[in-house]
Amino acid sequence: MSKVLKIYRKSLTFPKASKPLSKKSSTPRNEKKMPKPIRPNPIFFCSFSS
Repeated sequence: MSKVLKIYRKSLTFPKASKPLSKKSSTPRNEKKMPKPIRPNPIFFCSFSS
């Protein structure tokens, strides 16, 4: 499970890394947006793994 979460986190950081400008000004927003997508993350990944 830990590995899956780490992989998902990396894939989430990948698209965000594409926007370095957005990352700097989105630093505080990222924290608030992280918990939102993390909720469906485990469910979506579990479905994909199955």
